[in-house]
Amino acid sequence: MLIDNNNSHRYYFITPNISCCQRLLYLIKKAINVGVSLISLRSDLLASQEYLTLARKASSYATNFSAKILVKGSPDILQNNWCHGMHLKSKQLLQYSNLNKKVTTQLIAASCHNIAEITKATQLNIDFITLSPVLPTNTHPQQQPLGIALAKSLTASAKLPVYWLGGQKLADLQQCLAYGAYGIAGITTFVRAIDS
Repeated sequence: MLIDNNNSHRYYFITPNISCCQRLLYLIKKAINVGVSLISLRSDLLASQEYLTLARKASSYATNFSAKILVKGSPDILQNNWCHGMHLKSKQLLQYSNLNKKVTTQLIAASCHNIAEITKATQLNIDFITLSPVLPTNTHPQQQPLGIALAKSLTASAKLPVYWLGGQKLADLQQCLAYGAYGIAGITTFVRAIDS
């Protein structure tokens, strides 16, 4: 896997939306073991309690490597001591006027697709955003990609770190940084690298 240890914080792995806890935990551990330090545990297919159990296990493992697992759900989850932070869907982002962290080391991220969502993320003091889809992607083929020019423009207007998501490869990091992105977020590109 192409993870430059000097840039490990520039990679944001978003787990695939699958229902196998064992596979999700394997992917998380493997990503951390090769140097990824920021991971979003995404699984809409798990029952709530099953998801929370997996999130606790993954967070406990990640803590040993100074990595962070961001979870999905209600902001109430931030009140758990084990919680490193959360990643808001764009619909959630637009619902809130205030978000409270239990501890300052928690991170709050948000999915953004346009300037209105980026503005809202800035107002909420979100720590970083993912901007997507930059390029065509297998996981969301129905979404119209932003394209490089619009992604560059939106990134330049953001007042917070922006991870580009959608169609990025791990080897594209330096190019994305040159375009103004803080880093690369991905699902498939990370899974392929982990499984190879």
